[in-house]
Amino acid sequence: MGEKAVDLLVEGEKGVMVGLINGKLIHSSFEEAAKEKYTIDLSIYHLARSFSI
Repeated sequence: MGEKAVDLLVEGEKGVMVGLINGKLIHSSFEEAAKEKYTIDLSIYHLARSFSI
């Protein structure tokens, strides 16, 4: 996702976020992303957090 975000910046895209939907890398505006309500798997969150400390 980081590589895609950098590619978008190089292309001049701003105000967008990168994510995965159905296994595909997508990007959308912050406004569009904020319209939806998402839930996360807390076990994945805690695992990622443990790797970041």
